Formats: sequence, C-alpha cells, structure tokens
Amino acid sequence: MINNTSKSAKLTSFYDTTFKATPNQLVEVLGEMTHKGSGNGKVSMEWVREMGEEEIITIYDWKYYRDIEMNEEIEWHIGGYNKATTELAKEEILTLLNK
Repeated sequence: MINNTSKSAKLTSFYDTTFKATPNQLVEVLGEMTHKGSGNGKVSMEWVREMGEEEIITIYDWKYYRDIEMNEEIEWHIGGYNKATTELAKEEILTLLNK
C-alpha cells in the first residue's frame, strides 16, 4: 500500500520504471503532490510516498521544461531504493488508476 510520508527521498534512484497518467489522476489516487517545481527545471511535480515501512518511492515528471496541464497525460518516473520496489509501486499505482 502506498502512503504519505514525511521521510526523505534521498538515495532513491530511477530504475527505468515509468507509466502514463495525468497529474489530476495522480492527485486523485496519491493525494496532493509533495513538491511543485525543483528549482533546476528538471522536475515540475513530485510525490514522495512510502510503501510498507521502509521503502520510499518518488513519482515525478522528468525534463518536460514547461508547465504541465493538470489533465495532460504524460510519462511519470518512479524512483526508489531498487528495481523491485519501483515495479511494485507501478503495479499498485496502475491498479489504483484503473479502479
């Protein structure tokens, strides 16, 4: 289960796990985003969440370098501590999106 967290996303990495959705869809299933804008322009929206008690994941857009409309379907990246966690997160997110 994916839950809100106050833990840091430091040391999470991208393991080539992506999916498509709109920002509004993610707000509906994950709640409000954790960060909007990254300062360097590479990420404009990000959710930091926890799976279980120790697995931190991040869901974020990557290098769109523009404002993204809330109803625009884009590709999202999932970061985590390992590939297995990011793939599990993807499965859960897709299940939530398809309910």
